Formats: sequence, structure tokens, C-alpha cells
Amino acid sequence: MKVEAMSRGQTTNRIKSIDELVSEWTQRTEFDLELASLRDLIRFLGNELYSQYEPFIQKPPFWERLAAWVNNVKTAKDQQALFRLVPWLLFVGKSELHSMYESAFRGPITRWLIDSACLDIKDPAIGSKLADEVRHTWFGSLAGMDLGSFMRINGIEEQSLRPDFRVLLELGDAEQFDKYVYAVKNNGDRCYRRIVAVDDFVGSGTQMTKAAKGVGHLEDTPVLICPMISADEGCKAGKQLRKQYSHLDFQEYYRISSSARLRPRTADGEIHKDLAAVSEIIESTWELLKRPENYDKPYGFGDMGILVLTYLNCPNNVPPILHRMADETASAGKWMPLFPRANRET
Repeated sequence: MKVEAMSRGQTTNRIKSIDELVSEWTQRTEFDLELASLRDLIRFLGNELYSQYEPFIQKPPFWERLAAWVNNVKTAKDQQALFRLVPWLLFVGKSELHSMYESAFRGPITRWLIDSACLDIKDPAIGSKLADEVRHTWFGSLAGMDLGSFMRINGIEEQSLRPDFRVLLELGDAEQFDKYVYAVKNNGDRCYRRIVAVDDFVGSGTQMTKAAKGVGHLEDTPVLICPMISADEGCKAGKQLRKQYSHLDFQEYYRISSSARLRPRTADGEIHKDLAAVSEIIESTWELLKRPENYDKPYGFGDMGILVLTYLNCPNNVPPILHRMADETASAGKWMPLFPRANRET
């Protein structure tokens, strides 16, 4: 694979393979066992996990993308910094994400349903009563999640309309939406007594807060927002929604540790040496990677520095150094991404 690689103003036509680079690095350090072991670990992760990454099906294999990405920079110090970053990534594969769907439903969502319906867990009929409450719960996606997989994995049936609440807010008919939520059966019972909105990932909470406006006026309809993965900022936004809407609850399934994030070198607190080394590259290459939008930041949307992605896509809270291809210019060349992101916004 031959592409032009960028390295702080320098270009070359040849991409060195990861094996070549590790060989060079270990020769200089009289065989650094750690680097060789790290290569084997990344190769294993590449085969078992990173190869699942779906955006742009015709993209080069992970091992080739890794070589191109590491070759974006020229010094051995910078190359090793990018190389060492890879195991820090929390890559959620298909089976892992589907397990989260199941565990979130059986955990925080089921507990909320029991509390919302005032069910007695000691009741011998709790199973059938809970199943009835699930049938009377309208499950929807907060902002683009694969709701079909979530419903199928958890055996949720008898729901013909599977909404995306962000889309409904932007394009839907509010009157028709309310009519559907408050629809009743022939026996006078409401079709849906409550709403559960799920999402794969909540970073800053911006999209979640916007989507919540679509159900904020349903004061007599309990609402639960449950993201599979959430950053600290998203959890704080969820708590704010609780305060703003008395009928709305927020419960994340998995919360990202704030310690495993890329931060500016000037940030408060200690930064792991592996992450600090990459921060230098992020800041020195930003002129090449940045876009004109005012929300575009070196460490991703909100300058959050998130290191989490799923097999479906790479969130925009992840630093662009990982997912963005730089436009070719006469002075800079290109930057080849490791996990090219499929953008949803124009």
C-alpha cells in the first residue's frame, strides 16, 4: 500500500510496515521486549476486534491502516507514541455491544420499570406483570442507535413503530406524536404507559439534551434515558435533565473513566506518559487537521479526548488525529486516519 504520508511538514512515498518499524525500534534499544509484545497484542486485537470496524467497507485492512497512521509522523519517538496509544482505545465490538444491550435491559432498565410500575419483587406473578409492563413501554432510539438489534436481542415484540426521538423532534408532527403516546385500547387502557430512550454512546450530552425536549412536555408519562456508554459530561447532562423534567430519569449503563482520556499538556492533574506523548502530536498537527467550524477542537467535540469507539463508528468526541483524513495541500500532504469516521453532520 503506497500513499503519501504526512509528518510535520515532511512527506514520503513509502509506508514502512509495523514489523519493519518495530524491528528498527528494538535494534536501537537492544531489543525492547515490550515493543515486540505490544506488536503481538495489537495484532491479536486487530484480528479479533478492530477488523470489525464497519464504516467504509472498502477501507484497507487494520494492519495496513495502522502502518499508514504511524508513518504519518517521522521520528521514532512520535511513531512509538502513536503505536503505544492503540491499546488505550476502548473498542466495543459487535458481541460486546450486543451484550451491553442485554445487560442494560436486564439491569437498569428492568429496575426502572419495576419502580415505575410499583411492582413488588416478592410477588409470585412478578414475571408476567413485568412482561405486561414491557409491552406497555414505548422503546425508542435517542439519536440514531440500532434499535432493531436492541429489541431483537431482548425479545421485545409487539411494537410496530420504533422511533428515533431526535428525528421526531426535528421532523415529526408534535400533535400526531402526542396522539400516539396517549392512544388507548378498546378497554380504555393506554397503549404505552412510559417511554425508554436508549443510545449507544453519549459524550457531551448535546444531542441527548436536544432529543429530550421532544418528550419533556409529557409530564404524566415517565421517561427513562439509558445510554450504553456515557462520558462524565454526558452523565452531568443527564442529571440536569432530571432536575429540569420531574418525569424523566437518566441511568447510564457504563461510565467512561475520566483518567483514560487524552488531555492538553497544560491540563490539571497527572497525565500518563503514553497519553502525554500523543498530546504533543495532537497539538503540533492541529493546523493540518482542523476544520473551520467553531466547535471543532484538537481533542474532538468539546475537547473531550474520548478514547472510546464502537464497531459502528468513531464518535466525534474522539480526537481527529484518530479518525480524520487531512485534505492534501502543497505544504502539508496528507494525514491517514486509523479509524476513518462516517460523518453524520454536513
